Amino acid sequence: MRSRLLIWLPVALITLIASGVIVVITVWPPVAALACPQCFGLVPIADQVYAEPDLDPEQRDRMLAMITAARRKIVAGYGSDSGTPRILVCRSADCYRRIGGGAEAGVAIMNRGLILAPRGADPVIATHELSHVEFHRRRGSATVPQWFDEGLAVVISDDRRCRRRSAPGSRPRRPTS
Repeated sequence: MRSRLLIWLPVALITLIASGVIVVITVWPPVAALACPQCFGLVPIADQVYAEPDLDPEQRDRMLAMITAARRKIVAGYGSDSGTPRILVCRSADCYRRIGGGAEAGVAIMNRGLILAPRGADPVIATHELSHVEFHRRRGSATVPQWFDEGLAVVISDDRRCRRRSAPGSRPRRPTS
């Protein structure tokens, strides 16, 4: 009886882990892509930065400059940063769909990293999403209204999509992406 248990216990454990991985990949592709960018066809272009493999040197340099500018704004806005989140940047819509992206320009994944769509690969969107990641890292388990997190990201990134000339005291509108 004990020998059978020693055989079936590892098999059951492996099956459970494999099932969990399949569920994550199926239900939450952005989380899976963030955990294993190479599994989704992305390659490292810098520390914790991944992109499609066919970038030319100029495209790579532009992406890295955009991320550097975004990180500088995070430090300027927060006073420091709490680490280096993983960043996935897609140059093509196919790449973004493959890793679970939708119509948005980018998305922050909890306090772990962010994924940028082709139209979100600019310093404002990158800073906005990095701000979400930074704020989630700093707040820990504290509950904060979503509007505060969004507003902070808008201010830190200086996101002009949310500003308009309006009556004094009116609220900024939500981003369109």
